[in-house]
Amino acid sequence: MEFYIPKHIDLKYDELVVACYTFGKGLPLDEMLVHTTEITGHRKAFLSLCPGNVITDEVLTMVCSYLSHKQLLEDNAELSFLPPDFSASLLAGHLTPEKALDKYQFSFLQSSRKSKKVFIPLKDECDWYLLVVDMKSKETVILEPYFLEDRIAIHEEAVTAVMKLLDNLAPLLCSVDGQILKISYFDIIKPYGEPYADVPQDSGVWVCQWMLRVSCLTLMMFRTWMKDFE
Repeated sequence: MEFYIPKHIDLKYDELVVACYTFGKGLPLDEMLVHTTEITGHRKAFLSLCPGNVITDEVLTMVCSYLSHKQLLEDNAELSFLPPDFSASLLAGHLTPEKALDKYQFSFLQSSRKSKKVFIPLKDECDWYLLVVDMKSKETVILEPYFLEDRIAIHEEAVTAVMKLLDNLAPLLCSVDGQILKISYFDIIKPYGEPYADVPQDSGVWVCQWMLRVSCLTLMMFRTWMKDFE
């Protein structure tokens, strides 16, 4: 087994063993390293985290599942994280309210009715970007780690379509003071600036990092943090 970890990465022994077994060369790519009732994680998915690779949907799903379960442990959970196949199924016309409830209720939608923000990763070829639906301010934020001028309109079109389709699922996602919100009426915020990812392959890492970081912030801190991107 060949595996090298830079000296500046200070791993404990148990962490080193897990890293070697996960990323070691010559091991079966289809071996399942993570398995729960809701998600799976194969070695091939973890290897997509290596530099130069496009992060797979499986990695984003594991991150969303982890953050969703983390929210269930919070007394005042305010965030929901939906996996990539949620938006893909919506755009493909395969997701009805009944199917969404059946597929995502246990893992991702349990705390959604009281959520103030819903995070939805989307993918355009090898380029990941993040849709943040803010129920309180009635805004939808599009976070682009790496963007090209000719892809911006395509991403906005996809987001607009997702927002319209979310109206059908609004009773599952949000209710403010007993009122069901029309997500398609929300303002779209695009804090574009310099790209954060050097190459499109890194965009999935940024989307994961944004969701992980935001899950540790209060809503006030989130608002301050978002201004850094404007």
